[in-house]
Amino acid sequence: RISVSAKVTLGDGGRAEQQKIIDALYSEGLNYYAHGDMDKAINSWQKILEINKFFEPARKGIASAKTTLKLQKEILQANFFD
Repeated sequence: RISVSAKVTLGDGGRAEQQKIIDALYSEGLNYYAHGDMDKAINSWQKILEINKFFEPARKGIASAKTTLKLQKEILQANFFD
């Protein structure tokens, strides 16, 4: 008689590790944003969306950074013509 046994591991499927990466990238983006480096902030947050396209804080951060870049450009152009 032969008995076959299967072991099922119910882990988190790597979600905990992904969340650590997301948390680190989000903090990195916030740091860049706080220091005025919008391009690097956007880059960090876009990396998050490659991992989890539904991570709303990254989407909001990108939108805010893009708005800031647009406003900075408009201010520079306005000052250029003064």
